[in-house]
Amino acid sequence: MKYAATGIARLTLALAVSGANASAPPDWENEQVIQINRELARATFVPFSTPEAAREGPDAASDRYLCLDGDWKFHYVKHPEERPVDFYRENYDAAGW
Repeated sequence: MKYAATGIARLTLALAVSGANASAPPDWENEQVIQINRELARATFVPFSTPEAAREGPDAASDRYLCLDGDWKFHYVKHPEERPVDFYRENYDAAGW
């Protein structure tokens, strides 16, 4: 009889746990979920030619700094083989994008 009571207790506990999980909202609706599979935040570093240049100026003053702000054009295709091939060339006409 002792083993039967233990089995019933385990079954009751298993049902309680599974019932609690079944009522939990999905991650995208749960305000307690802030991040999943996210890399840790880190500082960015901009290389300079010399230590003196690093002490003097802002990041944009570095000759190794490239700002990517600006207008971008995107061309979406259904299949990779439909992509524009020479889009990176200076004289490429992307007016139809």
